[in-house]
Amino acid sequence: MYPGGAFDIDGDAIPEVIYHWDAGDSWADVVLLLEYQGWVEVGESVGGSTA
Repeated sequence: MYPGGAFDIDGDAIPEVIYHWDAGDSWADVVLLLEYQGWVEVGESVGGSTA
């Protein structure tokens, strides 16, 4: 997992975290939002594969 950055994507003054995960033969970028229960995945790119 590689952090990509923290940005306020939705304008609510709370930054969302974007990270890149790589499983060797596949990958994707994920957006996390901090909620009361902790970090929640709110979006994921289509990703890709090197296989």
